[in-house]
Amino acid sequence: MSDITIPSDTSIVELGDLNDSGIKSTLNNRDIQPILQGGSEHVNPCYIENIECTLAWTGKKHNDPDGKFTLRRNISGNPRKLGKKSYIYTSSMRDYSDDIQVIFIGQNGGYTDDKQLFEVFVKMTEFLPHNKFIVITSHKNKSEILKSLMQDKFGNKYINLNDYMNKYGLQDAGLKASTNDEIDILKGNCPSKLLADGVHFNEYGYNVLGALVANRIKQLGY
Repeated sequence: MSDITIPSDTSIVELGDLNDSGIKSTLNNRDIQPILQGGSEHVNPCYIENIECTLAWTGKKHNDPDGKFTLRRNISGNPRKLGKKSYIYTSSMRDYSDDIQVIFIGQNGGYTDDKQLFEVFVKMTEFLPHNKFIVITSHKNKSEILKSLMQDKFGNKYINLNDYMNKYGLQDAGLKASTNDEIDILKGNCPSKLLADGVHFNEYGYNVLGALVANRIKQLGY
């Protein structure tokens, strides 16, 4: 967080904008621009120094140059000065940390390379109060370095989605490979028949993913 003061009342405090949101990653000090569309199932209400707050974006769209990231405490109380080491705890972190965790990081994870992505997975699992989790890397990531790091660290708690979808995705979906799918498979990619676009799965792909995760949870005895 930036050096700001949460006032005693529920007035809005401006944190920053697209150039500097006022929120930094504890991993690499990178500027963070929170995705806020998840509502109560995602970020808000968030908690800073045990004060319940609402984090917001004032822009008309996600890249509005006039938009601002703002913070508002939900209940009046004593003012609190925040330092750079003040942490934001999202509603999900607070409400669901005791549940089985499926940690799936794709292309928008805020990392700069595969080794840093690995470190993100490690820190997220270390944050948990238990050992019941599954970690998943994107079907777009074919890095052998990342695969080796993840496998050595997490063992059968790790799902390499690129490998799985490439080898077993069509079979699990009950589909036959088209010519394009065969080309995808030879290139080490996820078959096109499982994708809605170049990144996101279609219904077939998501059904395969859901079954894969459910079966792994059962195998791990969670």
